Amino acid sequence: MLWWKYCSILKYSYGVEDTFLTSFGFEEQSVSETAIAMSYFMFTSLSTVGLGDYHPTNSQERVLGIFLLFFGVLVTSTVIESLTTMAKKHYEATNQHS
Repeated sequence: MLWWKYCSILKYSYGVEDTFLTSFGFEEQSVSETAIAMSYFMFTSLSTVGLGDYHPTNSQERVLGIFLLFFGVLVTSTVIESLTTMAKKHYEATNQHS
């Protein structure tokens, strides 16, 4: 929903006509269809998969996209580090009893 709101602000407050919403035809779709597509876009971006079917269409969106991708890398790194630490502790605890 963050991306949806950001595109709306760009269009209605700053007059940017070529936004993500207009480029991919989301303004003609229902709110639920748009919400699903926005969630899909954010999930693929934040998970660092970035399939490329949806992408920022102007410089302002690209700047926000950079921060979102960086945030996604931070979150993914933190999760992997936590899982690695848990696995290491489990391995160490298991081997102490052997």
